[in-house]
Amino acid sequence: MENSERVTPTEFGLKILQKLYPNIAPRAAPMQPHQTLLEEEKFSQQEIDDILKNIPNGKAPGDDGIDNIIVKVIFNSFLSLLLDFFNKFLELKCFPDPMEIRLVILFHKTGKDEQNNKSYRPISLLPTLGKLLEKLLLQRFNFRLKKKKLQHALQYGFREGKSADDVLLHVTSLLEQARRQKKHTVLISLDIAGAFNSLLYSSIRDRFASISLFSNISETLLDTLRNRKVAMQTSEGRSSGNTRGCPQG
Repeated sequence: MENSERVTPTEFGLKILQKLYPNIAPRAAPMQPHQTLLEEEKFSQQEIDDILKNIPNGKAPGDDGIDNIIVKVIFNSFLSLLLDFFNKFLELKCFPDPMEIRLVILFHKTGKDEQNNKSYRPISLLPTLGKLLEKLLLQRFNFRLKKKKLQHALQYGFREGKSADDVLLHVTSLLEQARRQKKHTVLISLDIAGAFNSLLYSSIRDRFASISLFSNISETLLDTLRNRKVAMQTSEGRSSGNTRGCPQG
């Protein structure tokens, strides 16, 4: 890849997936003492309806080809179908394998060597039903985190009602305070290359264990880490592989 060696489209796809989303041997999960699981109530039609109202119609579908419009039609035509579907996974505390496949699309950077993996910007397309199930789970889990006051006050990412504007407001207020007190100020900004793609699942599991929120919601969420895969469609067929990290859309 780096020396512009010529490979078949399938080989190219596999190599670029391995480069972007490297796979490492999983660390053995430590034995956990027996925990009593909190059985949260089943999902409601209102929860699904609230999420569907806020998802746009124009998003590209994932590997299954089912887009947001189709999901909305199914929900409105057969009210109990999706509800029973998602509640069954909550009951089993598992996340379905077909919804774990991330379809990676590459966008070539103009003027760059087509045989070099750094010449492409990847995005990943997730199955719509999987995204909906994740939203249902995360909505419940975040509510529990907020109720137990387990979210750091200075965490602005991935929190409802928080944005980059809040970060800027907080930083500028600190700078203004230092200026009034005639103090010197140093701002350190860190950018971790490939942070999402390199995230270790063992770290996520350890963090889940440390906050001791054991429930059917948390167990189903953790199951999303069990069998994640990335795939890329080429002119010769599909290249696919396992992945660590969280490929971004």
